[in-house]
Amino acid sequence: MSNPLTRLLKEPLFQFLIIGGVIYGAYALFAAPEDDYRENVILVDSNRINGMISEWEARWNRPPTRQEIDGLIQAYIKEDVLYRQAVAMGLNEDDPITRRRMAQKLEFLTSDLARLQEPAEGELEQYFEANRDAYRDPDRISFTHALEVIREAVDQFQITATAQIDALYQRLLSDIAAGRLPPRRLRSNPRVVKRKMSKFRKKRPEHDSWPQPQLPWREAIGLI
Repeated sequence: MSNPLTRLLKEPLFQFLIIGGVIYGAYALFAAPEDDYRENVILVDSNRINGMISEWEARWNRPPTRQEIDGLIQAYIKEDVLYRQAVAMGLNEDDPITRRRMAQKLEFLTSDLARLQEPAEGELEQYFEANRDAYRDPDRISFTHALEVIREAVDQFQITATAQIDALYQRLLSDIAAGRLPPRRLRSNPRVVKRKMSKFRKKRPEHDSWPQPQLPWREAIGLI
């Protein structure tokens, strides 16, 4: 009767396990270390998306739609993939344009930090008074008041010298901005009335929950 250990060593399955273990151990000892999986993942978190939305609003003066946000995310992912591949290929090395851009970026950052200081007392109030028109809410400008100001200014533009047109234009904008409406909420009401005898339909309970606008008036109304 043969030794059980001898029979075990002759088993093909046991021999396969031994060979596999040796190969795995040799690979773990001598193979090049694998790249961190996090280097192959592109993270687009909420802060990044909010930054994209802020840049879009600053450029186009409106919030992006859902499809436009998806397009911004896809463009960022594509740009990041190309950037990583370029770095992996060493395209950023010995490149004078890249060196100059990085040096300028660091210079801008250090100069901004050097200029960062608390404003003096009353400095913010002076800045606000000097730039008051930039902080006016366009939704509170009266449309009828603007028409009255423009109608009265037509004759003045015709008799004003060319050199004074810019000053008259700025005064025109100030006069329009001066006629502000009181704060109001966005709302829309159905064209119905309570009286039965009328050309409009009679007001019914479903009119109390009428769909309300989702955009400010300046974005919902287009002037042609």
